Amino acid sequence: MFDIDLKVATSLSVTLLIIGIGMSVYPSVIVKVRGKSNDLITIVTIGVFLLIIIVASQAVSLVRRYPDALYPLVGITLGFRMLSPTIFVSTLQEKFDKKKYWKMLHHLFLIIALGLIFYTFISGMTNKSNENLAVSERFLMTMAATYTYARAYLGIVQRFFFDWEEKYILFSGLLIGISFVMLVPFLVPEFDRVYKLTGTVGWFGAFLSLHLGRRFYRR
Repeated sequence: MFDIDLKVATSLSVTLLIIGIGMSVYPSVIVKVRGKSNDLITIVTIGVFLLIIIVASQAVSLVRRYPDALYPLVGITLGFRMLSPTIFVSTLQEKFDKKKYWKMLHHLFLIIALGLIFYTFISGMTNKSNENLAVSERFLMTMAATYTYARAYLGIVQRFFFDWEEKYILFSGLLIGISFVMLVPFLVPEFDRVYKLTGTVGWFGAFLSLHLGRRFYRR
């Protein structure tokens, strides 16, 4: 997602993906082998780790050769870009609106959101961008999108799988989310204009949430 070499971005994304999936898989594996011999636990643990590395690496290698296979993830990424800023800002409002310094932060976030609306729209329509602004917008969008992904991941895991510690699930979901948010735009760059324009929609939603003082999302 940032202006770094494709191979570096891919390696970083795959590493985060492997760690995130590993953190998701290992609790259930440990539950199933609990009480077994230490040798069996060691073999199963190593085997699952190697399987995760092979599957994640081969999957990324496959989509690099056939990027069309990523189109469903492109759609998900675009959806997160539109919804995440509003959800992220609503969460911040819910957490800090009773703090004394919230009024100052509120005005600062309003200015930032308004600036990002114009920047993403102009750069999306003209394909011209400022490097510093581009990195800042991508960083903020990555934070918002990965937080939203992690919250969604937390809800799915807690509902359908084990009742693990919330912070643990959030962290594993955060790693998986970052890997996708970084990787998809690199592997499918032809949607660059759409990425920017969906960012415009996302930051406009964040601006409305701040301006109206409404929370469009509650945890």
